[in-house]
Amino acid sequence: GEGRYYEFVKGSARFFVINSNPNGPDSRKFTQAQGDWLREAMRKSKAEGKDVFRVVCFHHPPYSVAKDRGPTVDMQWPFKEWGASLVLSGHDHTYQVFERRGLRYVVNGLGGDSIYKVDTARELPGVTLVKGFPEIGKTGQFGAMRVTVNEQEMKLFMTTVKKVGGAWEKTEFEPVVI
Repeated sequence: GEGRYYEFVKGSARFFVINSNPNGPDSRKFTQAQGDWLREAMRKSKAEGKDVFRVVCFHHPPYSVAKDRGPTVDMQWPFKEWGASLVLSGHDHTYQVFERRGLRYVVNGLGGDSIYKVDTARELPGVTLVKGFPEIGKTGQFGAMRVTVNEQEMKLFMTTVKKVGGAWEKTEFEPVVI
C-alpha cells in the first residue's frame, strides 16, 4: 500500500490501519488490493497466535447515526469474519459505539472542529447502537480516547471536557471492554 495501509503492534494488540478515503488511489471495496492485504495480514496474525486483539482503524465510519450524516456503506467489510476484535473510525464528530454480530465498532470524532448530534432514535438494520454522544438536544463536548490493553482485555476510556465558567469540567464514560 506504499504506506497508505499498514500495521503495528502495541502490547498484545495488532493495529491494522487502512485508507477509507474515497478519492484515494486505493479502492474502498474489500475485494480489491487493500482488502486483500487486510484479509491476508489478519489471517497471518491469527495463525501466528501472538496477537490477542486485532484492531482495524480508518477514518470514515461504517456505521453512524450522526444527525444529517450516515454510515459509509463501502466500509462495511467482513471484519469479524477476517478475525477483527474491534473497528475504530472517526470522521463524524461524535462518540458512538455499535455492535454487529458480536463485533464492536467505535466512532470517535470528538476532537473535530465542531460537534455533531447523534440521533439515538435512528435505526440501522442488523446493528445495535450501544452508546451515542451527544444526543440531539444536549450540549456536546470535545474529547479523547485512551486505550489500555493486556493479555486478558482491551479497554477504551472516553473522556470529554468543556469549560464551565473558568474551570474545566470532564465527563468519563463507562469504558468499552473487548
